[in-house]
Amino acid sequence: MDKTVVFCTTFVPRTGISYYTWNVRYRIWVEAVKRSGLHFDQLLLVDDGSELLPDWPDLTILREGDDLRCDAPIVLYHFNERLGRRAVSDFPGWVRSFFFASRYAEENGISKIVHLEADAFLITRRACNYVDGLRDGWIAFWCNRHMRPESGLQIIAGSGLETYKVWAAKPVESFAGAVIETTLPFSQIARHLQGDRYGETESRVPRGTDWCMQAYPSKLASYEGYFWWMPWFAAVFPKLRDQDVEPLTLSTPSTKLAHEGIYYLRWLKEAEQLLAPRMYFEIGTHAGESLKMIGCDAVCVDPHFAITTNVLMRRRNTHFFQGTSDEFFSNQAAVERLFPAGIDLAFLDGLHLYEALLRDFVNTERFANARSVFVLHDCLPFNARMAERVRRFGDESEPQGIRDFWTGDVWKIVPILAKYRPDLHISYIDCPPTGLVVCTGLDRENRTLIEHCRDIVLEFEALTLASFGPGKLWDLYPTYSGGQIVVNEQIFNKALYRTESSPIPALAPSGEREVAINPAQPT
Repeated sequence: MDKTVVFCTTFVPRTGISYYTWNVRYRIWVEAVKRSGLHFDQLLLVDDGSELLPDWPDLTILREGDDLRCDAPIVLYHFNERLGRRAVSDFPGWVRSFFFASRYAEENGISKIVHLEADAFLITRRACNYVDGLRDGWIAFWCNRHMRPESGLQIIAGSGLETYKVWAAKPVESFAGAVIETTLPFSQIARHLQGDRYGETESRVPRGTDWCMQAYPSKLASYEGYFWWMPWFAAVFPKLRDQDVEPLTLSTPSTKLAHEGIYYLRWLKEAEQLLAPRMYFEIGTHAGESLKMIGCDAVCVDPHFAITTNVLMRRRNTHFFQGTSDEFFSNQAAVERLFPAGIDLAFLDGLHLYEALLRDFVNTERFANARSVFVLHDCLPFNARMAERVRRFGDESEPQGIRDFWTGDVWKIVPILAKYRPDLHISYIDCPPTGLVVCTGLDRENRTLIEHCRDIVLEFEALTLASFGPGKLWDLYPTYSGGQIVVNEQIFNKALYRTESSPIPALAPSGEREVAINPAQPT
């Protein structure tokens, strides 16, 4: 095997946010590389003049002017003066640190350099095998977000080392203003591995990816949950585990009904990343804003699509059915083919009429599996006006910000399920503008709603929110803090599945299913 060094560039300010500390960010990187399965002989951290250096017992520190020859397993080289970053395309500190690895490799007889920034990770065995197998050239991965090579993840070996040496001899100032990703003379761009700068747009790294850049946990993800590909994380970094593992329930006075959590589309995205579903289904796609939150295969139904932007994202398969949901479910054989393993995550946001949502729920549940999560939109209105069947705008008696809110009477699905499906786990999420209702514990074999559908519609036809009471509606089930329950999988499962353990990732077997409920035919 080649003598290989894996290196990153570093800088830790004396005062800065807690994540940027030696014992967290950079130590996570060290442990991740060590346990990734990637072949290497030495880890090298090249520091741009930090005032404070780590005191790790397994670290050897070399300072500017020291002899570079070193065979210690983990080495930090410290430049005395910080060069830093002066502009978006002027970062002399990084350039100096990046090119220093060429000189270090030459002094130590290293024949392969893997540049893996401290916010970059090789996640899969496939990615590590690919890097291990490279023997020649200057190779970078491809960044889809910016449509250019990724400078934070490079492999340099064989003839690439000579090219690297020539470039490393150039003055640091010669790269001021240069877009480094399009300036470096890469001999090959790896496009076949799935990865991107996820931290720039998402609060966690999607499941199923091979590598990532800009990996920074946010407030909506615990360290342990964020680094899901590191099964050893909690044991190595016990102090970073979340202490609050209980779902946070909210109590809202009936005089101050309002949703104040994270926006419903953001919650949908966070939930999808925690669930890692294989199949997503939605009714009411319209412009595709909800679909853009989803990375897995998807089936979308809408009578009038109004999509004007790219909603395909990273998805391999996306199916669009332009028509009503009743028309979609009427073709039993076609629907069976779309959902051979069932629906893992469903978002029901169709007509604002309770009988339509009831049919959508019944028809969708026929494809539920053990891990299914159904999310119902617009079911938690604030007042009777916005819950009317015909849209009517509010007047001066309502706050101006909610006068155009309209949910229709789909809220009735909640007391319907409370009466006829007490077996379900139902939760409210405080997501603006009009809340989310989340259902788990679904059972595709349960025939209660199918057998009583028409009677249920007649039973609830005359019911109004004014007579039922908005406060009573909000008190039927627990309301959870949307941002808090997506921090990690444990809190999420406790709240929505009512369990300590992870949802069962079982595939739903294909086979006989109930005939779809069609309003034009008797049940």
